[in-house]
Amino acid sequence: MTQSTTPANRMLEGNIKKTLMDMTIPMIFGMIMLMTFGLVDTFFVSLLGTQELAAISFTFPVTFTVISLNIGLGIGTSAVIGRLLGANEHVKARLVATTALMTVVFLVGILSIVGINTIDPIFTLLGASPELLV
Repeated sequence: MTQSTTPANRMLEGNIKKTLMDMTIPMIFGMIMLMTFGLVDTFFVSLLGTQELAAISFTFPVTFTVISLNIGLGIGTSAVIGRLLGANEHVKARLVATTALMTVVFLVGILSIVGINTIDPIFTLLGASPELLV
């Protein structure tokens, strides 16, 4: 790979339209997959029955909150890493990426513990009946 064809140089000096398309198409695919997993889950759970479908419907607000947190952390991390790479500070960019990954691991642990211990009260506040909380 020559100096002018590295990904960093392609973003700075390459064809803008081609570079944007190369970066946008995978993101569009990812967003479509994020949206369709809920539909696929709903379809398969609906095959089990209406009570099961009603029970799974209470997980969507919680799932959406977790996905939103994930997207927000990803966007923030990408912005910081992008600025550092643009400033040619690769060591700091790696440090930020590692710190972000460790932060996410920590948050997943904390949210899992909190979620397991508060699942019944949260779903009750969302309106779930006791028979759906089994």
